[in-house]
Amino acid sequence: MILFALLGVGCALLARFLFTVYFHLEKFFKRFPLWVAAAIGGFCTGIIGLLVPSVIGTGYGWAQFAISQDVQLLPPLMLLLAAVAEIVGASLTLGSGNSGGIFGPCVVTGGMFGGAFGYGAAYLFPSAMPHPGTYAIVGMIAFFAAAAKAPISTIIMISQGPPLE
Repeated sequence: MILFALLGVGCALLARFLFTVYFHLEKFFKRFPLWVAAAIGGFCTGIIGLLVPSVIGTGYGWAQFAISQDVQLLPPLMLLLAAVAEIVGASLTLGSGNSGGIFGPCVVTGGMFGGAFGYGAAYLFPSAMPHPGTYAIVGMIAFFAAAAKAPISTIIMISQGPPLE
């Protein structure tokens, strides 16, 4: 339970980072006409997507790698990079005036961060971690709950959703 609490604190800090990045980018893009801001934001998000493919599209399949425990497909450091890239990509998209939502990026970011946390905890405490992918699911819940400030509804939405496998 201590590790889950630490994951929750990490997700809360990461959600704060999300809104810091978003509000700074939104303030930056207000200098430009909407069509210029949208073009710059879309271009920058596309460049990030070329480097970190989980940023493009929904990203749910990439979050599945974090749950499935396949470290060869997506190593823990790549999970952390993908979580940060997802935050920057979503902030660029929304902050520049492009359309999109926040639920998908939050779920993917939380899953990636939770997966990296779970693999790190499994490395440090191998006997206490039967399935590190569980932390990816808890990360999804914790990150979106922190970002949306809606913990109860988030638990219901994510735990009652369709199976990811």
